[in-house]
Amino acid sequence: MSARQRFVTTLFSLFLTGMIGTVYAQDFPSSTSAETTKIVFHNAADLPSVLEHVGSARIVKLRAFVTDEGQVDTVRQAVADAFRARQSLPAMTVVRVGRLPGGVPVSWESIAESSQTANAQGLAFISGQAASAPDPETPLASMAEKSRAALRSCLRASDARSEDVVRVTCLMSSLADLDAVKRVMEAEFTQAAFGYIQLEKTPSRAVIECEAVARLRSAPSQPLLMVHPSDLEQSPNYSHVALVGSPNVAFTSAHLAKGEDAASARAAFEELRDSLQEAGASIGRVAMSSLYPTSPKASKLISDTRFDFYDRANPPASTLMNFEGLPGGSVFAVDVVAPIE
Repeated sequence: MSARQRFVTTLFSLFLTGMIGTVYAQDFPSSTSAETTKIVFHNAADLPSVLEHVGSARIVKLRAFVTDEGQVDTVRQAVADAFRARQSLPAMTVVRVGRLPGGVPVSWESIAESSQTANAQGLAFISGQAASAPDPETPLASMAEKSRAALRSCLRASDARSEDVVRVTCLMSSLADLDAVKRVMEAEFTQAAFGYIQLEKTPSRAVIECEAVARLRSAPSQPLLMVHPSDLEQSPNYSHVALVGSPNVAFTSAHLAKGEDAASARAAFEELRDSLQEAGASIGRVAMSSLYPTSPKASKLISDTRFDFYDRANPPASTLMNFEGLPGGSVFAVDVVAPIE
């Protein structure tokens, strides 16, 4: 091979490698699946820590909270690069938020399928339990206690205990009272991976909403069973708890609504429906629905659309809070957990 041929070959290889990297970063699966009994959870402030913690376990879902719009593509590319040596990419959700503990730019939540049984009887997905006040300066510690009490009720109704909780994510209007909130939550749920997120840079009210996942102590009577604690206010829009006993569960990437119109909203839910169908799950049998509007108008758009797809008689557990932003200026995103039956 001549020097010119070697140069052209090398140049083409570099170009091809670069192109593969770019495509690979965008080519996250619309959904993944895992054995319910082997699902494990981990939170970290950086991706290497996530990978080190899970070891050889297969990561099926990553949720990244970022504080700057420019980090959206960066974290996606970082995941793509980190997973080149692994068998498959995870489902992926990236959400822009107001602030993260310690001023870090990214916070990671991972869901992986381990080689060992971790949840022999299944999992409970618990909706965000909210408390709020109109004044954004209101301290959050007492509101965190209210959220914790509601989580306790959900656990009792699910035949689970505080030590069975494996993940807690608290979505907050401010991190000013973070130490007090951590004392409330972490003394109760001693085995959980924790995440604390300030939703927006400039909150309009004080709010805290903590969602959770817990191991079950007894298998549910159905692959998916909705639970409504008698001492909590019932809502037609969500179930407080979804018990999952199916052998496998599907996790989706975030599906984005690009515009503030009904057609864009429907398109996002239609894509979600198709992703679940490909995974062997159903949009009418969703366990946990995470919704990420970026404005009150986007929240209403979600409310006007979701029950054209979800089962209104048995709504999923859900968390819906306004966030700072989404990739590409999208107005809302949705990702779900659903049993494969």
